[in-house]
Amino acid sequence: KLERLELGYDQEEQRQTAVAKEAILNEEQHLAYDQIVNSALQKEGGMFFLHGPAGTGKTFVDNTFCAHLCGEGCIVLCVASSGIAPLLLAGGRTAHSHFHIPLDPPEDAMCRFGPNSQLADLLRRISLII
Repeated sequence: KLERLELGYDQEEQRQTAVAKEAILNEEQHLAYDQIVNSALQKEGGMFFLHGPAGTGKTFVDNTFCAHLCGEGCIVLCVASSGIAPLLLAGGRTAHSHFHIPLDPPEDAMCRFGPNSQLADLLRRISLII
């Protein structure tokens, strides 16, 4: 069920969206974009941080590599800690909602999903978490 939800998009439409967005990335954005997409496609793992003031295109770049990877049939989870950010990411949700993180966790808090749950299975198969 969860995988169907995360793959429930039109791959061709995602490819077209990615091509259109890639064409307007600036040089600096393109460097970050290429590195992140290549790392995800090669299953290298790692963490990347896009840092910049408001209005510099971080969310635009996020949505661009999300479209590219979804166009390749990859699973991408778009999450944000809170606020309006999840609404700006394609398919975005809060991390609390997606990963079942308590809003006010006690010090001894643990994950609320098991190793054999649908969410655990989905997490093993994703290409990128934004």
